[in-house]
Amino acid sequence: MTENKFIINKIFDSDYSRKYDLELEEFILIFIHLFKNNVIKGKTRFQKLIYLINFEYKIFKNLKYYRYYYGPYSDIVDNAIKNLRINGFIDEEIIFLNEISINFQINIKLLDKGIKKVDEIKLKLGNKIESLENVIKKAVIDNNFHNIPFKDLINIVYEKAGYQKNKLMFKPF
Repeated sequence: MTENKFIINKIFDSDYSRKYDLELEEFILIFIHLFKNNVIKGKTRFQKLIYLINFEYKIFKNLKYYRYYYGPYSDIVDNAIKNLRINGFIDEEIIFLNEISINFQINIKLLDKGIKKVDEIKLKLGNKIESLENVIKKAVIDNNFHNIPFKDLINIVYEKAGYQKNKLMFKPF
């Protein structure tokens, strides 16, 4: 019987990924797995949550962000999400917020293949997984950043990113 390993295409490397033998995509899978029903509600919210955890803990030091709609945005994070979706680890679900508007959000959900990959990653990391999960919980979940109103999350991100009220300038990341 052959072992069923799920391979993730590597698109990013950092000191953290070398220290923990953890790729950005693997981190994202673990990150999503810690949320209720393995879902992050909103792709934009997801970008901001990754920004906040990276801002606080410098997990991926070379992860670059630039100013975009609703604050800091990373093409690398977006490409990692696309990579995970294309390879069947996650799905993006469009949720319309009301019937008479074009307002919608794109939720990111782990699929069964993604959950199995999380189990593989946990085995690979051994006792390191607990410290990684604690960092995620401390930075995001304990602060309730995943549930607070989006407007409040954006204000927090703007403040961390150095956006100034009534100005379009911000400090470099």
